[in-house]
Amino acid sequence: MLIKYTLNNNNNSDFIKLPINLTAQPTGQEDDINNQFVNTEIDKSVNDIIDYEKIRLTPVDSKDNKLSRITVNLTFNGGGNHYGAIGFTNDDIIYRKNSYTYSFLRFNFYDSDKSSNQNLITTFTSFCNITPNDIITPEQDPVLAGTSKPVNELPTTFNLIDPTTNNYGNNEGYFLYNFKDINYSSPNLPYYLYARVEFNNAKTGKTTLFTPQTNLPTTIESLLKNIHIRYLLTKGDNDYYYKIDTSYNKDSTNIKLIDSTSTEPGYMIINLKEIAVL
Repeated sequence: MLIKYTLNNNNNSDFIKLPINLTAQPTGQEDDINNQFVNTEIDKSVNDIIDYEKIRLTPVDSKDNKLSRITVNLTFNGGGNHYGAIGFTNDDIIYRKNSYTYSFLRFNFYDSDKSSNQNLITTFTSFCNITPNDIITPEQDPVLAGTSKPVNELPTTFNLIDPTTNNYGNNEGYFLYNFKDINYSSPNLPYYLYARVEFNNAKTGKTTLFTPQTNLPTTIESLLKNIHIRYLLTKGDNDYYYKIDTSYNKDSTNIKLIDSTSTEPGYMIINLKEIAVL
């Protein structure tokens, strides 16, 4: 290290004080650079490694028995719960027009029920289709047997069923899929997802939001508190499961779980109402 002194001949002093001890500052920092700086900068420049492998979760009842189906019933403003109430015609259904087959139910799952601070985790989409229950039987009408029911008798209902055992109904949405690299089995920190439900009408181009509440919210604050359905994701001995939390929506009787019996499998019914414009 060098110290620079400037001598001024205008100074009347006869002496200049010089320090005897100088602390040396080594200039070689190769080890610190190689062992600390380089490694730190490499870590900062490389993205975190995320395991994108997903697992499949099966719906179960309160006894951890597999559910046979999840039935989602949609009621629109004015009490309409059939496709005729939301603009569809008989021809749309009979000829399976795009306006019908491209309409769909969607569940959006978030990591929090706080709308101002939540991240979208996963979704599922279930398109409109005709099931055996929507077909007129010979006993009902011998002439029209084999055709779909009139649009005013066709309920806006989605039966989410196990695609591994049934090839009819709405297969999408029965299983949930989420990242494997999550601790699903912690008893002290349960893993929840919060679903918001919407129906996208290809006939009108309208997206409709729904709530599970029995009484429709009358303020924005009450709406934000009661718009979600809570799912509990857990890990069993051999598989992953999920349950729909019927106690989360405390003021609602629209989410009903029917547990399995010795002769009948359990199932879930979710009745949803369109959110009116506040």
